[in-house]
Amino acid sequence: MKGLKPVFIADTCIGGLSVVKSLWDSGSASDAIYLADYAINPLGVKNDSAIEDVIYGAANPAYTYTDAEFKKAPFDGNNIPAVPEHTAHIGVSIHDVIPGFVFSTSYNYVGSSYLISDQANALKKLDDYSTVDCKLSYKVKSVEAFFGINNLTNEEYSEYGVVGFGGTRNFYPAPGRNWFMGLNFAL
Repeated sequence: MKGLKPVFIADTCIGGLSVVKSLWDSGSASDAIYLADYAINPLGVKNDSAIEDVIYGAANPAYTYTDAEFKKAPFDGNNIPAVPEHTAHIGVSIHDVIPGFVFSTSYNYVGSSYLISDQANALKKLDDYSTVDCKLSYKVKSVEAFFGINNLTNEEYSEYGVVGFGGTRNFYPAPGRNWFMGLNFAL
């Protein structure tokens, strides 16, 4: 049939690699080194940061591995608290299947980490968690209406925890399922 185009075929497949080395010295990060960020398309390599140019959709996957540890006594070799070793994200958006509408969803994963003030890594780690968020929007000219849900699966988790006086573990729970809506106007 004339005029039909394949759906979800990417003209560009973009990947990235960012390597940052940070040495922990006297409680502050120093010597950060940015090494690489790249994108690949059928014609070669270019600098960019997402998978785009997809007919009716786009995806933006990301994974981060972090090896954050103390390099000096008294905690030499211990993991730095509140820094998860693994984080991952994948977002997908579908647009213009129905003109003006965009549906997007994302899956977010955060690995376990030691609690703040547990430099000795002596206590149980904060649990890992994952969330699913989604959003539906409709745009006409310069006006966009949107509705979304965060933490769709109502995951119970704490983004961070702190070791208090006497080794007490204090947690700061994240919100459960919640929604948002609004209007954007472009001038």
